[in-house]
Amino acid sequence: MLRIKSEQMKALEAAAMKHFEDEMLEHMAVFAPRLYEIHGDKIFREVIRLGIQRAKTYRFTMRGPVQFYIETMFTLGCDFDSDPQYPWCREILEDVETQDELVRADHLFDVINDYLDAAVGVDSRYVVIALQRLNNIGPDILNMITADSKGSLLAGLKEFYPEKTHIVGKKALSRLIEEGFAVAKKHGIDSNKGSALISILMFMFGHGVIDDPLYPWIRNTLEDPSIADQESRADKLAFKTMTYARAVTEYLS
Repeated sequence: MLRIKSEQMKALEAAAMKHFEDEMLEHMAVFAPRLYEIHGDKIFREVIRLGIQRAKTYRFTMRGPVQFYIETMFTLGCDFDSDPQYPWCREILEDVETQDELVRADHLFDVINDYLDAAVGVDSRYVVIALQRLNNIGPDILNMITADSKGSLLAGLKEFYPEKTHIVGKKALSRLIEEGFAVAKKHGIDSNKGSALISILMFMFGHGVIDDPLYPWIRNTLEDPSIADQESRADKLAFKTMTYARAVTEYLS
């Protein structure tokens, strides 16, 4: 009888994992070509490995569900599973009554597709329009923040991206803004402008955007030692955000 030593088994598992990563890298380069142009193999492998680990925590181990989990990270943000904007994601992922991972993955696929139809539109039409509005009124949103900063920010989000604010809902958006202000304070950028900007970034790219490896320019700006005060840091981050929004708009258009 052929016996495989534990060391050999680990080597086989590592080889299989490397092969799967290579396949996912090739697939995601086609799935998100613009991001791949920007980041290349290293960052994409980091996200893929993170996706494999997180998918496993939700009992996704088969190729199809794991691949879909990774794709969703690129679509809704790496931390989509805990994002207050998408509470239905965690509900489906943690559904203990449905043990079959293919059934749960199919359910999540259907719900996300419904969301994308309503909030993103055909060929990302609503996203393009929202980013165009953000380019035009983004500075005004940051400057319109009043004593009722969270309320005025919520109104600003509705103004430039009504499709998404409608489907996400006021309750979830209020939770997201609360989180955005807390994250801004944690990173020493808790002026009204800085807090609003962090909230907008979380709204557009996912609530974990600060640590999302797909958007390294955000953390790099927050941690840039050459920027002395939080107002300057907020201005620099706002400039980079608008630059990124313009680039994405041109690409999607």
